[in-house]
Amino acid sequence: MDHRQLDFSHGVLFSAKVRSTLGTLVVSFSPDDASSFWLIASFSRSNFWLDAEVVSWILEAVLGGTTSLFSVVELDHWVLKFCVASSHVGFMIYALKAFSCLNFKILFNLWNESGLSLAKASVVADHTSDYQWVTAHSHRSVKTYASVVKQLASSNNHLTGSNRVPVRHSFTSNRRQQHHQFTRNGPPLPGANRVEIGHQDSIFKRITFPRTSAFRG
Repeated sequence: MDHRQLDFSHGVLFSAKVRSTLGTLVVSFSPDDASSFWLIASFSRSNFWLDAEVVSWILEAVLGGTTSLFSVVELDHWVLKFCVASSHVGFMIYALKAFSCLNFKILFNLWNESGLSLAKASVVADHTSDYQWVTAHSHRSVKTYASVVKQLASSNNHLTGSNRVPVRHSFTSNRRQQHHQFTRNGPPLPGANRVEIGHQDSIFKRITFPRTSAFRG
């Protein structure tokens, strides 16, 4: 991380307040567990990849002091601990509760079991929105071609217009109807060849025989 991306103005003001109030620096030149006071820093968001070095720079930008003297130790995901010069300085930092800017938001808790639980809980709560539930659809809801055809076949809905096809009449019934019409009226001829054929008597009934035999003298 390029520390020039950070704004150190807040740290300058806070360290000046500590010096004027307590007459001391924010961090100790010889930090150790016996004399130093530990706090927890957790992050609800950050544009930087957080590790001990990056968090040290962030602490200096927010609190003042010197980067290397915070002795940052990573405890959990986005949860770290650091030390300051005394408990008085520590409680002044704890009173801040949080600090946020465009690049990150840092929260402060006391270094104890309760403070650690609060820090972890705040990280989980702040990052829950990063993981959205996705509804998984069952494979049964996906219709196959066979199921669609079966559904259409069992449906009472009929097509209309040029798409209309009789569903409940067999082809055999249609062929019988056409054959009956053909034998009764004869095949229809197109255009000028079309002649209406009506009912006529048999040709044998229309033959007239002479009354006198041709072989008599």
